[in-house]
Amino acid sequence: MPASELLQQSTYGPWSVINEKLTTAIPHFIRTGSTYFAENEQKTKAMLGAYGISTLFVTLTFSEQWPAYQKIIASTGSRNTLPSDRPWEAVQYYYERLYWIKSQFLRNPKLSGFGMLKELIERQEFQLRGAIHSHNLLWTEKPVDKLIEASFVRADIPDPDLEPRLHELVMKFQIHSCREDLCGGPQAPTGQCRKGFPAPLSPITHLEQGSLRYTYKRTSEVDRWVVPYNAKLLLLWEGHCNVQYCTGTGLASYISKYVTKAEPKSLLNVQSSNYTTSHLLARRMGSMECMVLLQSFKIFNTTSGTIYLPTSLPAMRTSTVKPVYLLEQDPDNPYYADALEKYFARPDAEGPQSCTYFEYFSKYLICKTRKGTRQGWQDGYGYYVHPRSKVFLRIETYGEPY
Repeated sequence: MPASELLQQSTYGPWSVINEKLTTAIPHFIRTGSTYFAENEQKTKAMLGAYGISTLFVTLTFSEQWPAYQKIIASTGSRNTLPSDRPWEAVQYYYERLYWIKSQFLRNPKLSGFGMLKELIERQEFQLRGAIHSHNLLWTEKPVDKLIEASFVRADIPDPDLEPRLHELVMKFQIHSCREDLCGGPQAPTGQCRKGFPAPLSPITHLEQGSLRYTYKRTSEVDRWVVPYNAKLLLLWEGHCNVQYCTGTGLASYISKYVTKAEPKSLLNVQSSNYTTSHLLARRMGSMECMVLLQSFKIFNTTSGTIYLPTSLPAMRTSTVKPVYLLEQDPDNPYYADALEKYFARPDAEGPQSCTYFEYFSKYLICKTRKGTRQGWQDGYGYYVHPRSKVFLRIETYGEPY
């Protein structure tokens, strides 16, 4: 489509604007849009494909009962102790606590109990009551069988005489209570809820063939309602934490959707043909989520990046429209160059010229401006090409791995 059809005169003055009926979409950087979560789902699938099934699946939940948090909100501001009424303090304290858990425990091979943390996917989510919690996928140095030998994940009620503090925390935060609106309550014919409670008794931790969850060691009737946990992590976090070993049976698809699922939308009838307007008017957000977005805190984070490269024919590929001022300067080139065009315009140098399409983008960073004093070249479009400090292990092309 030529630039003349992409532009239209603004209703507010004698200047041009992009015709939004042709190009409107929710940009990926809007972190509440379906585009953002769909992109992150593909990133998760790429990491699962590159590194295999993660070792651990860890969920950490905000606790209103943290002593330090209670002290902060009781001595500042309105002294209202409800987190949803004090979202700034709640979000700041949560991210600070999460930072120290990751830096001092998860990334500390001597303390973690699972050795070196190789890779991590982290997603911040918000429950119906608005409280923030984190879903984490961990790839660890020690495999699951070694962690089982060390009883890394437990699902028992500790002895109150031998482990008094741990017993207190388990009874306070790790006992599941069935609710029909959350877990569906007991289901026929097993009598268990959707979360698997009451869990079966077992003398050992093991994985039954075809099961999506490990069966954890539970030897008494009261253990059947204990949410699996790691003792060290629970003692440090002092709040609800769900720690489970990951299985390979159908788990990749389940995890990628669960970790990256979009927040719920209200059922509103928004009369608008503009997708962005409809989304912004229909989106339901709590105060803590609003505060996270306002402060530009990350709600999705991975330790490895993913590249998406088009492989379709030129007439079938989507294009990114340039801003109005660039369209008016160069109306013959209304679209940004895509990855294929950049590849064919790569620098005439030994390294880039010998690369395949996929190798070129995994080994080199293509950017509009020069990165400091780093070695590099310029391609046919004027982009700067620099060798990457970390080579990507996997590349996605519209969801198909290469």
